[in-house]
Amino acid sequence: MTPATTDRQLLALLRAGLWGEAPQAELFVPSTDWPLLHRSARRQTVAGVAFAGVERLPASCRPPREVLLAWYADARRIAAASHRVDEVLSLVAARYRAAGLRPVLLKGQGVARLYRDASLRQAGDIDLYFGEACMRADAVASGWSGVEAHPATRYHRSFTWQGVTVENHSRYVDFYAPRNRRAWAHISSRLALTDGSMLRLVDGSEVAVPSARMNALYLFLHLMHHFLQTGVGLRQLCDWACLLRRHGCSLDGAALSADLGSLGMLRAAGALARIVVEELGVPPCSVPAELLAAGRESDARLMLDDILASGNFGHDTARLRGFRRGRHLHNLKNYAAALARHARIFRLCPREVAAYPLAWLRSWGRGAEA
Repeated sequence: MTPATTDRQLLALLRAGLWGEAPQAELFVPSTDWPLLHRSARRQTVAGVAFAGVERLPASCRPPREVLLAWYADARRIAAASHRVDEVLSLVAARYRAAGLRPVLLKGQGVARLYRDASLRQAGDIDLYFGEACMRADAVASGWSGVEAHPATRYHRSFTWQGVTVENHSRYVDFYAPRNRRAWAHISSRLALTDGSMLRLVDGSEVAVPSARMNALYLFLHLMHHFLQTGVGLRQLCDWACLLRRHGCSLDGAALSADLGSLGMLRAAGALARIVVEELGVPPCSVPAELLAAGRESDARLMLDDILASGNFGHDTARLRGFRRGRHLHNLKNYAAALARHARIFRLCPREVAAYPLAWLRSWGRGAEA
């Protein structure tokens, strides 16, 4: 894999920021387009982690003062926003506990604790899984002063409270292929989402988080779900890398590979495993050997190119924007773009890719994204 110069530099800064190591200084001489590199880090929502890498560069290789100050300001905003989400998470968890509810925290601030420095990870929404208690959780939250409810989706109900978006999930994994739904029902029937692992919150209380075994599956499947829709960025890849760096040695690689194989996604997981080892510096010993064995160079190149092009869930690209009611030309163009992209990535997870166009057609009638 040979990314372009700016991409190689960004990946080098991420390796340094993720693991606290010195980046390859020779990548940044004799010249670096620092404004472009800064924009790339922001676009991929990894500016905080990348800045930690910048700080480890020799003084002679660092960006000019104006870029350095702007990047520093980004890192401080990311840290402050992360702290604010932690505060709101504590309040939300306390209110749900008082109502007798015990949610499981998905990704987000739970994954941030897997980072060398949790404040480096750019915070997003608070995702909580309630299962069958989701409607009750919605009713509880609707009574809080200042809650701004959002339209419900088939995955969750969400609201903004005290400046932070909270998503209450009735299910945490979904598939487009019926065969994969059946396979997941079998997997989840024998693998509990949580094993009693808890995350300590800023007020000293705790909230449940997924087990390492389930998190390895969930973070990958969540990444792939968005990869099929509009693409994902480096932040999601960093999340999986941190999980593997922390817990990979304790995972049952054969069982994990078997589960991914039953979902028709082992090839994609192998490609991502190669990327986190070769480009993000996760030690090979931290990645189940079965995943690395399933990875192919051409697949890893395809996925990394797509990730670098997509940014943060493809938010700043024009492609794959979903269907809009009454916008038939717009919908046809997006459908054509989706088919063309899915033809390129079909080999990675053929079962899900084959089922996705039908989901898009159904969403056309609903005027919503698949």
